Amino acid sequence: MIHLNTPLSEKDILSLNAGDLVLLNGTVFTARDKAHKYLLENNLETIKNSVIYHCGPIIKDNKVIAAGPTTSSRVNPYTPELIEKYSIKAIIGKGGMNNSVLTAIKGRAVYLSAVGGAALIYAKNTKIKNVYKKEFGMPEAIWELEVKDFPLTVTMDSKGKSIYADIYQKSKNIFLKLTNPINKPTITQNNNLISKLAEYETKWWQAHHRKNTESMTHNMAKLYELQFNIPYKKALEAVESRVKAGQEHDIAEMLEDKKDTEESNKHWKTVEELLKTHFKILMKETKK
Repeated sequence: MIHLNTPLSEKDILSLNAGDLVLLNGTVFTARDKAHKYLLENNLETIKNSVIYHCGPIIKDNKVIAAGPTTSSRVNPYTPELIEKYSIKAIIGKGGMNNSVLTAIKGRAVYLSAVGGAALIYAKNTKIKNVYKKEFGMPEAIWELEVKDFPLTVTMDSKGKSIYADIYQKSKNIFLKLTNPINKPTITQNNNLISKLAEYETKWWQAHHRKNTESMTHNMAKLYELQFNIPYKKALEAVESRVKAGQEHDIAEMLEDKKDTEESNKHWKTVEELLKTHFKILMKETKK
């Protein structure tokens, strides 16, 4: 875990690599769509060399109630110019940013991913220092926040490495492999497989109605063999293991049901005795 303190130095930035886990301490400025537009059309010297947080916090009684990240891609168009104008050292958000931003941060800044859905946890480590353009509304205003041990992950570093780009490329390669005509079964093969599956499923149901356990096990194993492309012997072992586990589960349930029934009977017996006692007392009072 790397501990970072604002203001971030060039050495801090260049030493970080995609995949590093960091705890950030210091000042960050929130900025969403409206704030980005304002910052480009105007000058706010306070945010120079700072950290931008893509966040629309919830504030109540001058306290931060929630401070989770918002999706960063929505401000892709503004970010390269913003980095250039204000010498932004780091951007915090979620979901990553495009290649234009990756190019803009090269040698000068990093992108840090915050955890989506953890707004309350981030709020606990956050205090308000100041607010600019409050007239934009609570989520769109520029909040100057003091953060402590803010947990983040470097997902786009200053060397041009992006975890998001890597995942996209790996996913694309898998998709291309799966959709490659060479790897795809023919329509005839698919039809034969469906036909065989239907055949063994029908046989299983027939065996089930006859309560023929041996036949049920065999046909289920054949289904496993076809569905998971494994040898029949392994499929049979899997089915038998499942049947045994199911039987043990059924026995356990029966014992639990018996226990519940005994406890229930005991409970109602006690209630019955109480009712009888109350009834006797009531009858005595009535006679008086």
